[in-house]
Amino acid sequence: DDRTKRTVESLQQQVTDLDIHKKELLKFNQQLKDELNKVRLRNEELQKLNVFLKAENDSLRNGDSPRSTSSGNMRR
Repeated sequence: DDRTKRTVESLQQQVTDLDIHKKELLKFNQQLKDELNKVRLRNEELQKLNVFLKAENDSLRNGDSPRSTSSGNMRR
């Protein structure tokens, strides 16, 4: 009857809407994963830089010449 038909149409529309929403969420999830990978790479770079700067700082405290100018790395 008419009521059943309306219910079926409503359910079909809900399924369609949920499918669209699912696709949007999957796309957003991928964007977040990509962003997380960028952040992780940047974090690795910063950790390497931190290790270098700590070593540089220690050598300056010990009165050594800075490695940054003698080795050609990290010139200012």
